[in-house]
Amino acid sequence: MTVRVTDLPGLDLPRLRAFLDEAVPGFVAGELTGEVIAGGRSNLTYTVSDGTQRFVVRRPPLGHVLATAHDMSREFRVITALYPTGFPVPETIALGTEAGVPFYVMRFVEGSVYRLPGDLAAIGPSAVHDLIIDLVANHSFLDNRRVLKPQGTYIGIGGGGVAEGGFLGPMTAALKLVVLSPFVSQKAEFFVADLNKEDMTRLANLMQAGKVTPVIDKHYPLDDAVAALRYLERGHARGKVIVTMDAATPGHSEESTSTPSP
Repeated sequence: MTVRVTDLPGLDLPRLRAFLDEAVPGFVAGELTGEVIAGGRSNLTYTVSDGTQRFVVRRPPLGHVLATAHDMSREFRVITALYPTGFPVPETIALGTEAGVPFYVMRFVEGSVYRLPGDLAAIGPSAVHDLIIDLVANHSFLDNRRVLKPQGTYIGIGGGGVAEGGFLGPMTAALKLVVLSPFVSQKAEFFVADLNKEDMTRLANLMQAGKVTPVIDKHYPLDDAVAALRYLERGHARGKVIVTMDAATPGHSEESTSTPSP
């Protein structure tokens, strides 16, 4: 059951109302109530209602914040740029700062949230996949096979967080596939690249032609290498994390707008 309250951790609703009345006159129609959206790992997300509509507020986590990892203005800019293109992201409303803490407001979009394996039963077999290519490996093969067709194929490429698997490290995921694959109907394999000049040249040509787009999640300067490793360890990465040799600039770490498919 959801409990809607007027006193939320990290979000002062009266001050939010005052901000919106000034930034977007007429947007708010009544007293604000809200709730924290559970399940997130980092930035705090709230749904807020004025009695006639719902919208969403995002802000950095409470406590210590890495400037390069919780950039609300960057999220706001990327979503704002993507929305007019038809990309499936919400419409942004306003970007602001309260007591030195940045936040932004966007419209609420109705949709289905699948948190448990049993939730998938309602969507039927048409919503599961013939092929899963796992580039990140922050979910196990057993989790992935719940949305894989009985005769589907799972290919593991990512090795999970850098702390995963003890002394075996990322190879733990590959060994698990070897052990489990004889006992399931799906085909499970772990991809290991055979690097050679011919393939690298072909891949470079495809990238230059725009036929292949690399998915780069974040860039970190060398001075922020520790933050890059922490980001990987926590399983947040949704693409490659790049550490450059540039000198650190406060707030310089940036996400790419390249995405695999918001």
